[in-house]
Amino acid sequence: MKKSRRILFYTVSTCLLAVLVLAGCARGQAADVQEETKEDTSGGLRAVTCNIQTGNWEEGCPKQYVLDSEEEFARFDEEHFYISQMGDFGQKIGETDEDFFGEYILLCALVTTGSGSDRFSITHVGTTENGEIEIEVSKEKAEMGTNDMAGWFLFARIERKALETVPEQFALKILS
Repeated sequence: MKKSRRILFYTVSTCLLAVLVLAGCARGQAADVQEETKEDTSGGLRAVTCNIQTGNWEEGCPKQYVLDSEEEFARFDEEHFYISQMGDFGQKIGETDEDFFGEYILLCALVTTGSGSDRFSITHVGTTENGEIEIEVSKEKAEMGTNDMAGWFLFARIERKALETVPEQFALKILS
């Protein structure tokens, strides 16, 4: 009788542990999507932004991506756990097909943090004095941090016609 209870205990414990692990993995793929339209009055740029938090953490951040074609975005999306399928990405940014990239480019800043409670968002998209595109990001540090790492994908959709050329990179300023 004791042996069967012990087996039952270990079986139930293992199942509960598996459920917790799977819930944690699902949380890692969950998205916290925020969307806002920002207009830069000094540089004349309009950008629709979308901020997605994931439980995926990457070394070497912050990273910057200029995505200006359907093929380039598909590679980026595959490398980053199909970020376009998280949250309301498609509704906020749009369908990232050939027509989309004929009209827009996407700029993406990937930042990571040691606490999933920290929050990042794009606060300004504009141009610097030398004409370079600049994305300003605010970081809201949590009062009480957690021990889970997080990655934030911060997207800015910009109309191609607002740019003379598609930039190879952009300036990223993170404000604490």
